[in-house]
Amino acid sequence: MPYLVKAMNQLTNIKTRLESPIKLTDASLFKAPLLFMEPIAGATQNIGQAASDKALWQARTMSGVDKYTDAEAENLRKYIVERGGFMYMLTHGNTPIAMRSAQKVLREILPEYPLRIVSNDHEIYRSFFSLGGPLRFPLREDTCAAYSLHLGPYSELKGVFVGDRLAILVDTESMMHILDAAAQHPFTGGYANYNKLMDELAPHAARQMINIIVYAMTHGSISDYSHYVPTKTADSSEALPTAPNSTMSKTAPVGR
Repeated sequence: MPYLVKAMNQLTNIKTRLESPIKLTDASLFKAPLLFMEPIAGATQNIGQAASDKALWQARTMSGVDKYTDAEAENLRKYIVERGGFMYMLTHGNTPIAMRSAQKVLREILPEYPLRIVSNDHEIYRSFFSLGGPLRFPLREDTCAAYSLHLGPYSELKGVFVGDRLAILVDTESMMHILDAAAQHPFTGGYANYNKLMDELAPHAARQMINIIVYAMTHGSISDYSHYVPTKTADSSEALPTAPNSTMSKTAPVGR
């Protein structure tokens, strides 16, 4: 998240820093106005922005065997429904196979709250920058085990509403991955041209993520900023941070 943190500090008056992940069983969960989650079905891997001894989602096969503890599930439901938290849920596309793990988790934890279309005039698209709807990145013909991950073109994202409040936004465009890739430049060999593409897309993804953060801070009942209007410290057309000379690992999965 270094790119996003730098963008927040450069373009808003919201002072932002990276801290250690929290467990879903920690009491500090209920002090966080925004939660980042990434459920994936794929090869064996442990996943979860909120780290725990056993990862929230443990994906083992392409059929999607997702596991989480009862305590984690109960706290996540309480965080979303009772405490007014907001969750940004990242997927790797909008096809049935790409959405499968996210849909499974939402059905099991929030069965009475179905996924709904988030209209392009929703407040989340104008909470800070005026975007007029979700980002529309070029259609990517990425594949994973011969499955296409993107159907398109499409113009609306989906989310979960608790009453009139948007409580979960499902991102099918992998905005956080784009920001991480712009910071790390992880692609090598025949995929090296992807680094340039990530640099081109990252400023747009950062603006969308800033809107999401501001929306989460000014809605719900965890943070008391309902009347707070952040002041821009730079014009929305101003260039956002470029990839720094990072010492992070330069290798990453590129077959997705």
